[in-house]
Amino acid sequence: MARSYGKPSLVLRVGVVGAIAVADDQRASLHARLAEVFHVLAAQLQKLSPGAEPSSDVPGIASWYAEPGPVLRVLSGLADGTDQIALEALVDLESSALSDTGPSLGHTRLELVAVLPSDASSYRDNSEVRNKATFDTLLQRCDSVIELDGDCAPRPPESEQPDPLTRERRERAFRVQATVLLRQCDLLIAAADPGAEGGIGGTRATMADALDLGIPVIFLPCTPRQDDAGVSLIGSMTDLEKTSACSGAHWHEHVANAVTRILADPSAARGGASSRTDDATVALSPDERRLLGEFFDGPTIETSVRARISAWVERRFAHGPVKTSADVPLDAFQSYRERARALSTYYTGLYRGAFLVNYVLAVIAVILAVFTLVYLIALTHGVASARTGLTVLIALAVAKFSVLVIILLNTRQGNREAWNARAVDYRYLAERLRTFYYLPLAASLRPAPPRAAAYAAAALRQSVVDWLFQAIVRQAPPHTGLRQAAQPRVFSPDALHGSGTIRTNWLQTQIDYHRATSRTQLAMHHWIEAWVQRLNVSVIAIVTVDLAILAAVVAGADVPWIRAAHEYSPILVFFAAVLPAIVAALNSIGFQAECLRIAERSATMVRILERRRAACEQLESRITTARGGSADPGAWTLETLEFAESCAQIVTDEVAEWSVLYSRDLREV
Repeated sequence: MARSYGKPSLVLRVGVVGAIAVADDQRASLHARLAEVFHVLAAQLQKLSPGAEPSSDVPGIASWYAEPGPVLRVLSGLADGTDQIALEALVDLESSALSDTGPSLGHTRLELVAVLPSDASSYRDNSEVRNKATFDTLLQRCDSVIELDGDCAPRPPESEQPDPLTRERRERAFRVQATVLLRQCDLLIAAADPGAEGGIGGTRATMADALDLGIPVIFLPCTPRQDDAGVSLIGSMTDLEKTSACSGAHWHEHVANAVTRILADPSAARGGASSRTDDATVALSPDERRLLGEFFDGPTIETSVRARISAWVERRFAHGPVKTSADVPLDAFQSYRERARALSTYYTGLYRGAFLVNYVLAVIAVILAVFTLVYLIALTHGVASARTGLTVLIALAVAKFSVLVIILLNTRQGNREAWNARAVDYRYLAERLRTFYYLPLAASLRPAPPRAAAYAAAALRQSVVDWLFQAIVRQAPPHTGLRQAAQPRVFSPDALHGSGTIRTNWLQTQIDYHRATSRTQLAMHHWIEAWVQRLNVSVIAIVTVDLAILAAVVAGADVPWIRAAHEYSPILVFFAAVLPAIVAALNSIGFQAECLRIAERSATMVRILERRRAACEQLESRITTARGGSADPGAWTLETLEFAESCAQIVTDEVAEWSVLYSRDLREV
């Protein structure tokens, strides 16, 4: 029975930053250019949406977005100047769409989000917001308001020198505002004077931080000179220095292509360079279409015989009771992660059960072959009639042939259906989605890009998984994981609650998981090693006894028990041939299962995560101490966000490396 999982909505998140002081004679030009940029973004969104008219330059993966119209989510600090002009331009475009006059957003739905460094009233009254009426109007228009935990202390008069604590509070407040805004957007629009020096949390610094995170910047020079009134697409720090890259008459095309790369280029979703050129699209492979189809519309998972075999083996070596996961899921990601985890468990069971079955069947094939030889020897001693002997030999031959056919079919099916590759891909997706049970607690909706083995075949294959992951994250509401304030539409992070949840519900759960995995895999390794040693000793003993009997017979020893033992030599030959096959199968299972390697990796992860847990305890202590005194600098979301991202990076790198190391096909035994 199939169950449909909702496809992600087509959402583009755009941040706006820029000059606060915009001269009156520049406001109209800036308003017009911003409106044109938003019109280009909305038009490209509509072009990529599934309901749009088919186009040869639209990547096929765009069809996997949900049918409802696209969403343009714009985030702003609502400061004077660029922030307010940009949102006014958007509101005007929205009105044009309703009246069918002039450039508009078309069928693209608009979401406005305010990202404020502190509560709205403190920010409005104590910052450089002078156009308070416009601020209030736009604040009411916003669909969501994120109030951060900065302290917008009143700025002292210019004649007075601000005290160090006030300066620190203000700097941290505007830094956390810029930091969170970048963690919520895919594209940044910036308007400023290219020659102006920026301060902490200012436009120039925010642009540099955006590029460092891999976020393209649409730059609008804000200068008195009319010949500078263009649009530039900046994609690197080098472009930032000259602020003229991709400018000119073709900026519309460059911006549209940037939107396509963000939303519909799987190779760019992993965080590296895109393989897509501006005039080419990359078609999905059959495997990629199969993965997406299975994820969204695949059948309900049912446990197979192979999976039961694998689960039984793991339970046999499990070290102590399995602890229940302490994850605190977020609604925006829970159903997707559970689907990915269920598919990963299913295909992992198929793959592991398949190679266990293969090696067991290989041992059975050896047993049948050796038994055939022993039975032929026995026939020469008249143990059965010729007719009976022929019947038994045919039955043994059919059994051997059947075992070999089963091994072949099992292997071919597992490799054709890519059981291990799918298990690896779905685990990769599930673990990356797990990080988003916790990153949003620090107001972050930007994934940590995997840094491991970016050019490995598995990494290239997983680009469509990265696209799916990014699409799921982009559609999440901006207030996901935040606490709702008393006012409607207003949300805030709680740094102390967030760090505590990360420590107890994320790090501790991962420590328990990796510790249990290490012990289980180590127990399997020791069990295999012990039995290999026992069987090797047994083979040596059997061969020694057989040689001793043969030596006695050759020497002419006429002892009854030696003659009797010699009669049973075929049995010794049987075990001498079968036991090495069992040893080989056990060694192969150990190699294929990577028991020792996984045990060592998990033990290393335990040590790394325990250090992170200790660091989290120190962070919580610092926050608690600071909040209890009069010298609290505020904006502790900065530290919580940095810490959460470091944990997400560790987990992401581990699962990315794991997916490369353990991506292998079944072997024909």
